[in-house]
Amino acid sequence: MKFTWKKNVRLFLSYVLPSMIAMLIVGSYSIVDTIFIGQSSGEIGLASTAVTWPLVMLLGAVGDMLGTGAAIIISQSRGAKDIKRARMALGNMLIWQVVFCTVMTVIMYGWLEDILVLFGATPELIPGALSYSRILIAGDS
Repeated sequence: MKFTWKKNVRLFLSYVLPSMIAMLIVGSYSIVDTIFIGQSSGEIGLASTAVTWPLVMLLGAVGDMLGTGAAIIISQSRGAKDIKRARMALGNMLIWQVVFCTVMTVIMYGWLEDILVLFGATPELIPGALSYSRILIAGDS
């Protein structure tokens, strides 16, 4: 089977476009969230939420790392017709996601105030940062 240039581009876009759309949705969430918080809480609210974003980025980065690594193994295994290995990679990824989220949730809830101070939260920002980060941690975990 010979692939043409147009066919390759179409195949590439069929894989890339859903990912790009997902990234736009996540980015839009962040922008809309910032607008609403800025309108309701002002500068202190925005600063409080900004201090929490490294936590969200950490959870998202590790989730993406595990998911992308598993996707590569799954794709290679399916291409090699090794469905057993593909299913094993999927199962392992799901287990590691649950383990990581559980461990990170325990760590973050146990030492959340210290972590926020490490990220630059001042005493004035701590109350807002704590309440906002607890919501994000519960949603991301």
